[in-house]
Amino acid sequence: MRSWVWVLLAIAVVAVHRGQFDVAREHSERALRLAEQQFAGHLPQHLAVLGLAALWSGDSSAALDWLGKADRRAAELRWGEPSVRWWSADYVELLLELGRFDDAVRVLDTWAADAARVARPWVLAHVIRCRGLVAAAEGNVEYAASLLQAAVVEHEEVGDPYGRARALLALGILSRRARQKRAARDAIQAALAGFEQLGAATWVEKARNELGGIGGRRREEGLTPAERRVAALVAEGRTNREVAAALFLAERTVASHLTHIYAKLGVRSRTELARKVQTF
Repeated sequence: MRSWVWVLLAIAVVAVHRGQFDVAREHSERALRLAEQQFAGHLPQHLAVLGLAALWSGDSSAALDWLGKADRRAAELRWGEPSVRWWSADYVELLLELGRFDDAVRVLDTWAADAARVARPWVLAHVIRCRGLVAAAEGNVEYAASLLQAAVVEHEEVGDPYGRARALLALGILSRRARQKRAARDAIQAALAGFEQLGAATWVEKARNELGGIGGRRREEGLTPAERRVAALVAEGRTNREVAAALFLAERTVASHLTHIYAKLGVRSRTELARKVQTF
């Protein structure tokens, strides 16, 4: 029975990162019930999964509650290994978004100290990204950009494509806010490609929304013939798989075309794309 708690965790973690929030909640809630019966206590990771599901569903209040519980539970269990506290970066980012700067720095400093103590390069790459977010919150744009650029490199060196995409997205958002539209578009498009390759649906949507928010002249005016064909089929309501089958393309190629289409047309969703296609 004990092993089932860990099996459910693996399923829940994958599901939450793929945007399958109901699946993630179902498995983590079940695991918490099992853990309570067997261990007389909750596992921090399942609390964190519920926190991420809430966070990425747009419920910051519930996310703060669950992630706070995960952090406190890990401290109660004296979990000094930073890699098992993988939710810490998202907790830091949420605290910064809510204006709880001191709490964010406290959580980050603790995680960073543990990562340095046991030499966990994967965690340290996330720490650098979070340091960049802290610098951005302080208004130190140049320093924040240098940290986020370093994080991109570090994530790549440790073989963490998800972390790399997160760092690129953060860098793109920072560049957009600094009105550096070309740099913002390049970084966000690279992040989007990474998220699409990983199947991280929630982050794909976020990156596309960020691309749609970049104004100004695009590097390319209008769609290529291949992009027009993809756009037309998507506007009809077809899925990426259906478009791929109709055009004899790989699904990944269709997704890549959509990335460029969204950026060129300044749209954020398939619905907006359908409206735009009507003007072609």
